[in-house]
Amino acid sequence: MAQLLIGGAMVGWFCLMICLGHRFPVVIIPAKAYLTNALAAVAAGIIGIPLAYLTGAAAIWASQATGLQLNLIDPDRIGLGLPLVDDGLRFLAMVFIPLAVYDFWLAFSHRLEHHVPALWDIHQVHHSDRWMNPLTVFRDNFLQIQWRSFFSMLTIGLFVDLNFKEGGQAAVYSQLFLFAWAALCHSNIRVELPWLEGILVTPQYHRIHHSTQAEHIDKNFADVFPAFDMLFGSYVRPGKGEFPETGLASGERIDGISGVIFAPFRSWFNRVRLRFR
Repeated sequence: MAQLLIGGAMVGWFCLMICLGHRFPVVIIPAKAYLTNALAAVAAGIIGIPLAYLTGAAAIWASQATGLQLNLIDPDRIGLGLPLVDDGLRFLAMVFIPLAVYDFWLAFSHRLEHHVPALWDIHQVHHSDRWMNPLTVFRDNFLQIQWRSFFSMLTIGLFVDLNFKEGGQAAVYSQLFLFAWAALCHSNIRVELPWLEGILVTPQYHRIHHSTQAEHIDKNFADVFPAFDMLFGSYVRPGKGEFPETGLASGERIDGISGVIFAPFRSWFNRVRLRFR
């Protein structure tokens, strides 16, 4: 029942973001532009998220294998002695503790995705959307979900005492929350929130990250907290009325669900072929 409620709430939230994007649009998005992202969402549900559970569990095993676990936080000790309340608090901990660690380490992992060619070949699939919208959240190769789940769970596993099952659950719960937040940040809503942009990522703020303009390349990496961009020198505050075009700065197009799934493998093949030519 809980899974059905969460799923229903997630679908409702995405539909709301899409409707608001049509009511207050940055650009007019053709209906067909949603198709590839919708199919990618299906692929994420069939391939990506189930694998993320296994990846999260594997990351916890890897963190334990290092022998460097600090175990500063034990989820089983979170609570007030009230069974229902404690279950809710532990659930929130499984969402927000990974989220906080994830957003901190994203300052490094997201930059790696942009600067390591093999990782960019995966991540460019996400950036290839010329009509950014809430379903762009799912425009990821399934390997992208695994990389981020493993990276976040590996690092959190060094600080939080999680077993394999809990690690898998934390990876899935935090990923679902990030999907919901990212639906807002990837939306086509023409809204300016300058008072919030120094605290939380907004649609306009994240649009700068997806911009094709040279001055916006490798800027605004944060998913939730802009403070990390400020800290590492990648912060760009959107100007008034600034809503740039999105897509790949190179002009390359990755279209269709086959592109989403196979583009990284084609890029890797071409890199190896050029290497040994």
